[in-house]
Formats: sequence, structure tokens, C-alpha cells
Amino acid sequence: MRRLEGSAGRAAWRADGIAGLALVLALAFAWVLWLLPPGFVRGVSSYWQTDVTDATQYLSGFNVFASEPWAWPLLRIRGLNVPEGTLATFVDIIPLYASGLKLVVPRGQLPFNPFGWWIGLGYVLMAVGAWWALREARLSRYGVLVVFTSFVLLMPALNGRVLLGHVSLTSHWLILFALALYLRSGRYGGPGLWPWAALLFVSFYVNLYIFVMTGLVFAADAARFVTRGWRRTLGHLLLPPALILASLPLTMLPIPHVPAHPEEGFGFYAMNLLSPFVDGGRLTSWITRGRLWFVQGHYEGYNYLGVGLMLLIGVAFALRLRHDRAFVGRHWSLLAACALATVYAASDRVYAGNRLVLEWPLPALLEWPAGTLRSSGRLFWPVGYALVCFALVTAARWLPPRRLALVLVLALGLQWFDLGPLRGIVRRGLARPASRLVDGPLWDEALGPHVRTIYLYPKFGCGRGPDQVRSVLAVQRYAAERRLNLNTAYIARYHPPCDTGPREIAGTDPASSIYVFLRGETVAASPADSFPAGARLECHELDVAVACRWLGQPHLGRS
Repeated sequence: MRRLEGSAGRAAWRADGIAGLALVLALAFAWVLWLLPPGFVRGVSSYWQTDVTDATQYLSGFNVFASEPWAWPLLRIRGLNVPEGTLATFVDIIPLYASGLKLVVPRGQLPFNPFGWWIGLGYVLMAVGAWWALREARLSRYGVLVVFTSFVLLMPALNGRVLLGHVSLTSHWLILFALALYLRSGRYGGPGLWPWAALLFVSFYVNLYIFVMTGLVFAADAARFVTRGWRRTLGHLLLPPALILASLPLTMLPIPHVPAHPEEGFGFYAMNLLSPFVDGGRLTSWITRGRLWFVQGHYEGYNYLGVGLMLLIGVAFALRLRHDRAFVGRHWSLLAACALATVYAASDRVYAGNRLVLEWPLPALLEWPAGTLRSSGRLFWPVGYALVCFALVTAARWLPPRRLALVLVLALGLQWFDLGPLRGIVRRGLARPASRLVDGPLWDEALGPHVRTIYLYPKFGCGRGPDQVRSVLAVQRYAAERRLNLNTAYIARYHPPCDTGPREIAGTDPASSIYVFLRGETVAASPADSFPAGARLECHELDVAVACRWLGQPHLGRS
């Protein structure tokens, strides 16, 4: 008994034990404290005080969702895009996270911003994913653990996404967890059915792109064991989607609005072939003498690896060729998944720098998937993290200890130095000043105490230019903070009818409604044109719009 207790105690102090986990958690907390400005995680810094970025969509969507009573389906939001409503999925508020918060956050504490906490937690879970992956690879070396954790925390694709404020897309830890499960399957001789089902279920209710990426790793994991029985492999493949499909009538179906057609953008929001190698590093900028490129839309494919990681990958390939040429045969399915993800990331218009090197016709069968996952450049993320795992695990297994230490120190030092400009850009960007367009007290005075619904024109998707989108977002946030209904919203995959304004207004209740016309092409005409003939209006000039009350027809209220 004492021998077993002593063995358990020693295991806890190993790098793959509790002590190693505590170390990576400390590294992650230090990184969060250094990178993120004061108040960012608590959601109160100037970064979040904006009406002009995607963060406005998340904040308004969450606060409307959390302030409403539960409805069916459970992810339904009724206060945006009234009367149809929408779903939490279409305003990108991380449905699983938002639903949990709706259960515990008192409505009296709304409006509330939970998304800084999600980003901070994401960095912590990245460190946990690094520790778990090395534990499944049976590597218990503190030096490797520290370097692995540092590489994933420094990952340009992750930090670039944090800078953009795409909160659900910062959930890269789910990709690391998928790779850890892949390594775990190698130890146990087959994929873990329930762990995979749980991970894919969580991914589906976090972000669709992340779900597809983890799904690729899952499919590769199941496929490499297909020779051990196709029925068993089929069972592994079917359980996760079966659980998700079974949940849809409770969470999402029926969908309040069905996307009219796939979104455009595939081939535009792509990855440049040079992006992993020269896109934004200090050292690669010196090598190329600053002659980089800019192809519009390719920011979505920002997947720079960093000089330190590229060095490690080169060392790892040399070691595999020397010691383990059967590696390709054992991991053929994951390599195929990575190749498929890379091809999709490059899209049907393949660029190398500024040069279009290949353009291929998109088959009709792929038009809908390409419209749904139109920002194809993101699909390289699992490839990047698979390369980190491959490089660190390979180096740790075949390099002698002293040479390994030298290579790891050199690689991490080069990575830190090379990514210095990116860290500076991220830190400055996260400390950006507030940018509110709507003056809340001014609007409060114009609307008065009896308004319950804002009818906004033109609706989202019906105007032209970025100014119109920003104005919609600004009014949407104001409506969410005041718990007012809104007849439109910044909603993904939705294109409303744009010629129904007068008909919609005619069917409203003037006593509880305000009619808001955004400045721009629509206010060039008189707002009165949208009302029934002879309607008496009282209009107020506001910051981004004209707000009108409908007081009735001429014969009403006269002697």
C-alpha cells in the first residue's frame, strides 16, 4: 500500500501530472494578465464600448437572449427581427455558454458582458489542451511542456482572432482537445466514443467553423481504425451526429427564418499560400525586405506559423525520415484531413502572394457548403495545431536531452522575437478607445417611456455601405440595453425583404412604436413616404437617424 501511495505521489509531480497542469495554468494566467488590458476580461474596458464592430452584435444578442423568458426552441430570441425572431446561433453569442449564463445571471444585472471572460478562459484551456496532448503522447518533460504551452499561447491565428474580436472563433482549445483525443485513441487502440461525442456536441453549440474543424480530426481518428471492423467504425461516426440531431428540436427547430441562399465570399475570404510562411513575422519581413502583399479578404486566412515553429517542423521532418518512415502509414487519415483542410482554405482562387496561380470551377455539389463556410481561410487552423503537436512530440522522442534543450530554447526564442510586432499590434488593438455612435440619453428623450418596439429602416441587409451596417449595430445595442424590441438585426445568413416598410408600418401600434430612419440614401426622401397618406408625424433629429412618432391621421384629435 505504501509503495502504491509513493508511486501515486511521484506521478503527481511529473510534467504529465498535477504539478505540470498547475505549471501550465500559471503560464496561461500570466499571459492573460500581460496581454489583455485592465478591465478586458470583466468586459468593462474601452475595447467593449463600441457600436461599430462585431462585438456589438454579440453584446446586444446576448443581452436580449438573457433578458427574455425561456421560449421554444430554447435558443430562440424574440426581441430581435420581430415578429419572426431569430436564434442565438445567428447572432454568434456562443449558444452553449449563453444558455448556461441565462440560467445563473439575474436579469437585474443585465446588461452584462460575458465575452471577456470567455476569451480569458480560452487561453487557460489552450494551456490545458497542451498539457493533455503531451500526457496522451506519454511525454513527461517539463521543458517540452513549457515550450508547447508557449507555442499555442503565442499562435498568431489565435491572437489575430482575439484582436478581431470574433469571440466564438477564439475557441481554439476545442481543436487542441480534438488532437489530444486523437493521440489518446492511439494509446487505447480505438477512438473513445463518448469523449468524442461530448467534444463534438460542445463544439456544435460553440461555433460552426470550430465544429467542422474538430469533426475533421474526429473523422480522421475513426477512419484510421476502419480495418478493425467497419460496423464499429460506422457506430463511432454516427453517434455524435445522432446526439446533435436529437437535440435540434429542443434547441433550434423550427428555425424562425431560413437562409434564402448561401452567403457569398468563398474564394474571397481565403488563405494565401504564402500566409503560413511569411505573413507578418519580424524575421520573415527582414528576409523579404518588407515586400509582402495584400489581397483583399485574405485576412481571414491569416495563418502565419512563425520562424521558431518552422524550425521545429523542419527538425521534426528530418527526424521522422531517419527514425520513423512508417509515420505516414499510421497517420494517413489525419494527413488526408489536413490536406483537405488546406485545399479548402486556399479556396477555388489560389493565390501565392499577389499572383493568382490556380483557379478551378466550384462543383455545384459544393456551392451550399462553400456558402455556409465561406471564410475558408480559417480551415487551416487544425493544420497549424497538428504541426505544433507533430514538431514537439517528434523532437522530444528522438533528440538527445541536451540537443533537445538547445533546439527548444532556440525555437522558442526565435518565435518570441519573430512575433514581437504581432504582440504589439494585439495589445494596442485591445486597448482601443471607445467608439459609441448612439447617444443613449438623447434617444431616451426622443422615444419616451411608452415605446416598446423600434422599427428601423433600412433594415440590415437592405442598405448600402459600412456606415449603414454600423448604424444598425448601434441602434441594435441601444435597443438591447433598454430591453426594446427591434424589427431587424445584424443576423448571419439572413436577407430580409426590403420593400415591405410601408406595409409593415401600417400594421403597427403607434402608441408603443417608434419609427427610425437611418441617415443616408433613405433619409434623402421624406420619412412620411413610408406612412399612410395624411399621417401626422413628430420627428426628432438624432445622431445617426431621424426618429418619428406617428400621432394619428389628420381628423383625429381635432374639433
